[in-house]
Amino acid sequence: MTTCAAVALVTTALAGCSGGTASPDASATSADPQVLSALRKAATATEKAGSAQVDGTSKTGASSSARHGVLDWSHTPTTGRLTVTGTGAGQTRSLRKAVYVRVSDSVAASMGGRHWLKYGAAGAGTLAGQLGASDPAGPVKELIASGDVRKVGPVRVRGVKTTHYLGTTASQRIELWIDKRGLVIKSLQKDDGSAGSTTTTAYYGHYGTHVVVKAPPAADTVDYTALLKAQSASPSASAS
Repeated sequence: MTTCAAVALVTTALAGCSGGTASPDASATSADPQVLSALRKAATATEKAGSAQVDGTSKTGASSSARHGVLDWSHTPTTGRLTVTGTGAGQTRSLRKAVYVRVSDSVAASMGGRHWLKYGAAGAGTLAGQLGASDPAGPVKELIASGDVRKVGPVRVRGVKTTHYLGTTASQRIELWIDKRGLVIKSLQKDDGSAGSTTTTAYYGHYGTHVVVKAPPAADTVDYTALLKAQSASPSASAS
């Protein structure tokens, strides 16, 4: 496999890991004031919790993936670890100054047997933003801004008593299940994009968990910038 193909595969994997959020419509204000008050409490409580374990799924047409890991959004950028199976399978480790993405064995074969790509400050911001898309406070803020949200009623989610909320933004349908502490236990986001409808479901638990993220061994890591330079200098890249 060529270095160019390796870069393409890794880019595809990263796209599968990104949650993507819609821009909220700040002009809408039709929601019940009590509902908005409950959501503001949830946004504050969830942000204050700072970290959590997360698992969930993402489906677009016939493609689907599952993910699990831990996130720490108590500082910027969001740090954590996520493992994705299915479409866009891979692992991501996000530290404050770098993001590492694990590639498959077939891609690693084109990188001298190394399994991790390192993104420095230039690329880490985008990848950390993708990881931050899993921050449970994000969809809460979007519904507050859109104002198009209503209370559905009480529901148990994995044994936890929650209140179900349903609303829309400019391009998404968002559902939230929030417990009595104001913490998001489950979120569902449906986005009708050009590539088809994407439904992302996430479950959160163990809020406040201690998140430790370590960089992979240097001997098993390739710098992404160096990989791109190697790609541009390869004969196949020149020919194209």
